[in-house]
Amino acid sequence: AGLQPVKFTQSLEGLPRHERNGRILIDDHLRVKGHEGSIWAIGDSAVNESGAPLPQLAQVARQQGMYLARVFNGKQREDEKPFRFFSLGSMASLGDLKGVYDGTSVGEPGKEIKHPRITGILALLLW
Repeated sequence: AGLQPVKFTQSLEGLPRHERNGRILIDDHLRVKGHEGSIWAIGDSAVNESGAPLPQLAQVARQQGMYLARVFNGKQREDEKPFRFFSLGSMASLGDLKGVYDGTSVGEPGKEIKHPRITGILALLLW
């Protein structure tokens, strides 16, 4: 995860870019705008112009990769169902048998399920 696109994606010419952050513009199906059906972009290099930016976390890129695998393997048509991120919360090990789990917004944006924040050894065991 990063704060700006890597140099490789910045070097790709002819792709539409978000005016503020320079990321590649995609639609709800992860297809590059203007190149639907031939070019897709995921992870930190892409942003959907119609919605709020997704968190720059590995779980986002993993879910996007799984979505595209279904499309590329023919298990789903490319325009059948839009990609929807489902947050799994965030976890971290803090050392000394301590951890933190923040599940306060687990689920799809706008449909989150509220879970408590867990700290200490229990959060470390969950991690």
